[in-house]
Amino acid sequence: MRIIKVPDIEHLLFEIRHMSRYIEEEFLFKVGLSFHAGRSDARKLKSTSKVPEPPAPTSKWSRLGIELTDVLNEWNSEFVKIKYLQEEFKQKYDHKTKEAKVLEEELRECRTKLASTMQSISLQNRQADQHQIDLAEA
Repeated sequence: MRIIKVPDIEHLLFEIRHMSRYIEEEFLFKVGLSFHAGRSDARKLKSTSKVPEPPAPTSKWSRLGIELTDVLNEWNSEFVKIKYLQEEFKQKYDHKTKEAKVLEEELRECRTKLASTMQSISLQNRQADQHQIDLAEA
């Protein structure tokens, strides 16, 4: 069984109302013709009596329509909240990602500087050792 959408319910209500009006108009037209023709079924109605209108279709279908509209509105508001939170978290995530990339770049630069500093210090240590050896030999 498929779920009936709110526009489908509204369309059904429109068709029911339209059909009931059409039936009432057709009935009144036939009664009018029979009244003028003097037929017996027209005599059953008084000239001032109204044709009883069918009960308004505000029963189960309209309540269901209202409930479904309320549920749909609630879902829409929750959807908007979730979309807002998603956008907020996405912005925070993007900001943190950019921050992490900057920190990784700084770390890479620091490692490069450290490697070059260690290389120059080891070169200086070798030169100092070589000077010590040269002094000891002299």
